[in-house]
Amino acid sequence: MLIAQISDMHINERGAASIGGADAIGNLEACIARINALDPLPDLVLATGDLVKDGTPGEYATLRGIVEPMAPPLYVIPGNHDIREAMSDAFADADYLPRGGALMNYTIEDHPVRLIALDTVVPRAPHGLMDAERLAWLEARLTEAPERPTVVFMHHPPFKVGIGLMDGMRCSGGAGLGAILASNRQVERVLCGHVHRAVHVRFHGTAASGCPSTAAQLDLDLSGEVNPGAPWSDEPPAFMLHLWQSEAGLASHVVQL
Repeated sequence: MLIAQISDMHINERGAASIGGADAIGNLEACIARINALDPLPDLVLATGDLVKDGTPGEYATLRGIVEPMAPPLYVIPGNHDIREAMSDAFADADYLPRGGALMNYTIEDHPVRLIALDTVVPRAPHGLMDAERLAWLEARLTEAPERPTVVFMHHPPFKVGIGLMDGMRCSGGAGLGAILASNRQVERVLCGHVHRAVHVRFHGTAASGCPSTAAQLDLDLSGEVNPGAPWSDEPPAFMLHLWQSEAGLASHVVQL
């Protein structure tokens, strides 16, 4: 099984300013072209949040037009730049998404690896949250299939990455999430977005990783200081490929454009 992961696309309306001065639209179009040219073609694409820049209907309409040519099925979750209601309207044909402003948690069942989507968004806040409701939902889903290899995907990382700005807006409730993962050993990986960089850590008995952005990468500032100016690097847009092999587990690759 081959999983492509795109993240933090921050799509703006055509002609509007992009995040970090990047060509967010052109970069995503290039990523999709690269994904469509892969051999083998990924079984699916996970988009781990911050799909658009400001959460407006016009931005989501632009995004839908861009992703229309994508060959593999696309599964989306919200990030802190997304608005659930507008996102739900834009993806009205995505029958896997909960509706009515509910948390956009869901599972993908019909592949060798089971995938569990977690909505970590706190409306109008940059940080994420795994509260009692979300933790209980996740534990119930994991209890359903304790023997199936599973990947959990979410926007906000529940761990520190060493970049002060992003650590201040990570996912709260990481200890509760970690306790659930530690007792459910079928979780092969926790896939995150939000940090605009590739990063890999051990996390409560499993592995967790952050995905680069298709739009713009954050500068690698490991001083621990909080720089609210969000300095951007000149690194290229990128996405990730996660290859599942039953005898080896999940092998992950960063694909830069």
